Amino acid sequence: MTSIILLTDEDVRLIQNLLKFLMISVMKQAKHSIKSHRYELVHGEDADFIAYQRKFGDSLWQTVSTWMIPRTEYR
Repeated sequence: MTSIILLTDEDVRLIQNLLKFLMISVMKQAKHSIKSHRYELVHGEDADFIAYQRKFGDSLWQTVSTWMIPRTEYR
């Protein structure tokens, strides 16, 4: 069974504006989520560290957690 829907010019403009709004919203969310966290390798004298950092509302990176990678001497 086939259905036919007739739309007025105003209906088409409304749908186009809604689609534009949805696309912009999705793109903003994707951009934000891509840059919301990072891992950074930090070198110390006796060990290296991996720092897990998150970007908060003030656009500053803040360290949430760190993991130590001890150095071993090879003999």
